[in-house]
Amino acid sequence: MNKLTTEELQTLRELNQSVSELKGAISDYEIKKYYAIQRIMNEASRLNSFNEEIEAKYGPINVNIETGEYASQENSGGQ
Repeated sequence: MNKLTTEELQTLRELNQSVSELKGAISDYEIKKYYAIQRIMNEASRLNSFNEEIEAKYGPINVNIETGEYASQENSGGQ
């Protein structure tokens, strides 16, 4: 039976291991990406619901996110 040299076999094993590790790293990244996207979607949904609550309470308004001041959308056309 024919065999690779010891050095060739070692190189083959190292390269195979490296490719496997990189595939694992990509898989880990994709899993983290998936969960980050899920969190973004959840927070966006919560933000949308909260905006609806604010609009139900105050009507259509524009809010300065820094100060909390708001103006009616009808009255803030030039701002």
